[in-house]
Amino acid sequence: MQKFDPLKKYSFRKARDWKYPLWCSLAVNAYLDWLRRSFHSEGTIRSYKYVVYNFCDFRLLKKLSSFEDLNRNLINEFLRIDLHSTVNGTSGRNSVLRQFITFLEDNNYLTDQAIHGVIPAKLAHPRKIITILSDEQISCINEYRKTCNSPIELRDAAMVMIGLKLGFRSSNVINLKLSDIDWMNKKISITQYKTKVSISLPLSVDVGNAVFRYMKYGRPECDDPHVFVRHKAPYGILSGKICSNALNRVLSTVSDGSSVKFHTLRKTFATSILKNNAGVERVIDALGNRDSTTVNVYLTYDELHMRKCALSLKEMSIPMGGATK
Repeated sequence: MQKFDPLKKYSFRKARDWKYPLWCSLAVNAYLDWLRRSFHSEGTIRSYKYVVYNFCDFRLLKKLSSFEDLNRNLINEFLRIDLHSTVNGTSGRNSVLRQFITFLEDNNYLTDQAIHGVIPAKLAHPRKIITILSDEQISCINEYRKTCNSPIELRDAAMVMIGLKLGFRSSNVINLKLSDIDWMNKKISITQYKTKVSISLPLSVDVGNAVFRYMKYGRPECDDPHVFVRHKAPYGILSGKICSNALNRVLSTVSDGSSVKFHTLRKTFATSILKNNAGVERVIDALGNRDSTTVNVYLTYDELHMRKCALSLKEMSIPMGGATK
């Protein structure tokens, strides 16, 4: 940590809300505190905050003196001028603004208790076909795990195996602690960093071997409680980006030059469960999701069972003999 130098001239950037009147800043800070109590991460709160700040800047531009002056025409005007380049950006902005205004209604900042209804709740999102690892890439990971030797290679192999066989997000991998692993009962128990949902999964032999080899032959000796740490002093927790870097290093021999995201391992893990006839409920439990809506996207990659859902042409009353004159 850098020490304070009394002879050095420091400059500090003002917080963006310094210009807001008290009636505005109190409401915004109350909303941000509510987000923290609702277990949102600081990254999520930061992104939500800028949507609210843009809305407050618009209100000050309109010379409003309280939230009670807010009406539906003003909200519609803000939605028109606060432009975003993508559908996802516009939809995200709408969701945050709708939540913020609902918070104001629930806490009696607004006289109109249904004003949030003017904001579209949903916009049509472009649907993408999910990407999972190929059989060749999975074989490459397994081969890398068996042959790696250097400390960084051992760390890469262990992190990638946890993502592939347990479906952990990168945030869960880097926050994994030594106390989370029950070696005697062969299981890993964590509270997910993103959702705060607790899950407990069996520790398979290949994952256990990869983690054990890293801890015995690769991990620096330090007092940090995390399984994966930096390999240069000061030792400590890694950044989430290191997980994607590890995956791309492992797949370097079969990669076409494009970067593969670590989240692809989670998608591959979920799809493999479905292919093994475990069912959607098993996927929900293994991923630690609260409902099936985020799991349904993986169903389209279970090609074997999707074929059984197809209707025959005869059932659709479509003749098989081709067109007739």
